[in-house]
Amino acid sequence: VYNNNITIGSVTTNTITLPIGASPLVNYTPGSNTEYNTVTGDLILDIGTTGAAARYVGEQIKLANGAITFTCASDGNQAQLSHPRALIDPYTPDGATYNPTTGIVTITLANHGFVDDDWIKLEDGALIFTCMQDDNATNHAYPRSSDPISGKFIQISNATTNTFDIDVGKSPLVNYTPTNATYNAATGHMVLTIGNHSLTSGTTVKLQNGAITFSCTKDGNASNHAYPRTTVNTHTVTNAVYTAGTGSMTVTVAGHGFTNGDWVKFDNDSLTFTCDMDSNATNHTYPRNTDPVSGKYLKISNVTTNTFDVNVGASPSGQQYPHTFVSATTNGLS
Repeated sequence: VYNNNITIGSVTTNTITLPIGASPLVNYTPGSNTEYNTVTGDLILDIGTTGAAARYVGEQIKLANGAITFTCASDGNQAQLSHPRALIDPYTPDGATYNPTTGIVTITLANHGFVDDDWIKLEDGALIFTCMQDDNATNHAYPRSSDPISGKFIQISNATTNTFDIDVGKSPLVNYTPTNATYNAATGHMVLTIGNHSLTSGTTVKLQNGAITFSCTKDGNASNHAYPRTTVNTHTVTNAVYTAGTGSMTVTVAGHGFTNGDWVKFDNDSLTFTCDMDSNATNHTYPRNTDPVSGKYLKISNVTTNTFDVNVGASPSGQQYPHTFVSATTNGLS
């Protein structure tokens, strides 16, 4: 159809149909001169001089599963191996670290067998991280379905026996300067005016200490108060009732002043319990530094004047024994 007049086949109000010709699928059967270079990863396909003449640089092709069969020097060329394989080998990473400045994730996987420039794909939600943006209070699974690498194979680099790097994209820090703010003391909601932005619902932000300054009717708006404050209020727990099957714990702190949705953190080993596992013979302190809630802020619920509920995690199945509160450290709750 190049440089030719085309007769319109049919029309609607907004479209026209043009008969420009079919795009047939062309198949080739690679010959015996097909070669694979294990150093460069290049595969040279022998499709004959006629087939090669019809192809051009940059064009894409697809190999059917098992299309090419090789032997390999690793077993003295005894076994025949067909590629590409229909089966993709799955792996479970032992650990991962992410550098938001460079976008590099270093994955730890013992004896993975990969080399630089191999390709891998992370299933959505395969890696779970906490983040300093909320003081590591919540878990976040990556990649998300909206992330650029979701569903894609990416090349690895810096491969060692047990680790390798992948580039998943940078997470740059974006700053805003609010020009106005309104705070609803009844709901706890604050509306910030920050000008043009690309933020969406569900995105997390962090306020620097003292970022927002208000006056308050409590003193007739006579003085200014900057928030968030650098000081963290501490409290002493006087009782705690832990339900091992659900992980829920009802905490008593007289006149605490909390509301539903507030966040609290327990110092390591600040709560002491006995347990029916040994007939309450010995004391055990929580949270331990190995517990999932260690060093994390937890959201509270069912608030009353002197109590609130918080979920610290259920005990393992088969170990869900009743616990009895013994004591708490002074100011161990923040």
